[in-house]
Amino acid sequence: MDTWITYSHQNLSVVLKYPSPTPQGNSVNINEQSTPSSFRAHFVSEGSDEIYFEVGRYSNLSVKQVIADFLKDVTGRIENLKISEVEELTYADSPARHLSIHWPGKERVILFIEKEDALYRIIHDPNSPINIQILDTLEFLKNS
Repeated sequence: MDTWITYSHQNLSVVLKYPSPTPQGNSVNINEQSTPSSFRAHFVSEGSDEIYFEVGRYSNLSVKQVIADFLKDVTGRIENLKISEVEELTYADSPARHLSIHWPGKERVILFIEKEDALYRIIHDPNSPINIQILDTLEFLKNS
């Protein structure tokens, strides 16, 4: 991980690492978006499927609302979408929900994690080992 870069943003309250360039030599684009109740950072390797990783932070929204909004969005954009059941689990010592979505040639795993006063949504392609490595570097920061 010598060529991995540390990413953090004050509106996200996490820190993570990602490779730049990727092992295949691709650059990584980061798209940051914010709304009054959310902030997200979306990491995508340019020209390849090596990296597809997103982390978002939501304030003043329930886990049920964020899941419902996510499902409404993806079902409106993606044809032939299959959605798994939502499973409850613990992630990073916090209550969490897990689901996956599949469509021809693609898969995404989505984690919704309740931490302190925020809800985090993590989306990644589980078929890329780099995404799993990025997830392993993710650390939640304490709010001050």
